[in-house]
Amino acid sequence: MTTEPKGRILVIDDDDAVRSAYERLLSHAGYDVRAASSPYEGLESVGDWKPDVILLDLAMPTISGFEGAKVFKKKPATRDAILVAFSGMISDDEVTRFRRIGFDEVLPKPVAAVMIVERIESFLARRAATREGL
Repeated sequence: MTTEPKGRILVIDDDDAVRSAYERLLSHAGYDVRAASSPYEGLESVGDWKPDVILLDLAMPTISGFEGAKVFKKKPATRDAILVAFSGMISDDEVTRFRRIGFDEVLPKPVAAVMIVERIESFLARRAATREGL
């Protein structure tokens, strides 16, 4: 018996170990996960697969997460996804700035395994509640 995934998550991080760890963790937690090493690769991997959540690292060598966020918010396959700034460089006073750029949520790295699953479930539950209220 197969079960329906809890949601679709796109993990974008240029660090292979980080990307792989979160991909395995979230897959094990019941999510349909795709991973990419850059925002460009992430866009290419999406196609018709619409992610519910995009975990986007901010500091990457080819294109920053900030620039990637602008593109994800414009593309039909990704514009409705919960866009999460995912970085070790986040301070409390930057959260407002990230939201202005287009991020819906902010997660500082490293994120404990239990916490990231709980936060993603919380993001998705809030999104569902908001849509039901419309």
